[in-house]
Amino acid sequence: MTDTITPTERAIRAERDKQRAYGYTPANDLDHPPGTLAVAAAISALAANPARGTGPTPRWPFWRGGPKASFRLNLERAAAFIWAELERGDADAAHLNLYTDAHGHHVIATSAQDAARLYPDGAAIQEVPRDTWTAAQNAKVWDTAAARIPTPRTLL
Repeated sequence: MTDTITPTERAIRAERDKQRAYGYTPANDLDHPPGTLAVAAAISALAANPARGTGPTPRWPFWRGGPKASFRLNLERAAAFIWAELERGDADAAHLNLYTDAHGHHVIATSAQDAARLYPDGAAIQEVPRDTWTAAQNAKVWDTAAARIPTPRTLL
């Protein structure tokens, strides 16, 4: 496997860099409700599909802009919007941690003290290092932040 960047990867990175140059930075992305950038990605991808026909395009979530005339450019833009939504979600989830008890139950919380509130019997809990989280655990923490679900929250 090589680390060669493909033309497609280069185009998506260029589109995301262009968004940032226009002021649509990760800090600006946090101003949008979760899912807004994903909606923009979906609309861009739908508009890109030449097989879609001439039906109505879903409502664009921003006050300006909209899908482009090019199939390829709409797909690149959709990918860049997905990238931005993922970065926005990562920033939302950065304040959350994953904790475990002696029985292997997991809790999402902002602090050990917060997590301990779910264990009235005083069970010992410890933080799970981020670099050891499974993909499923990372997704649950991310989804909790994106949905603005109150914490602490147990992982089922």
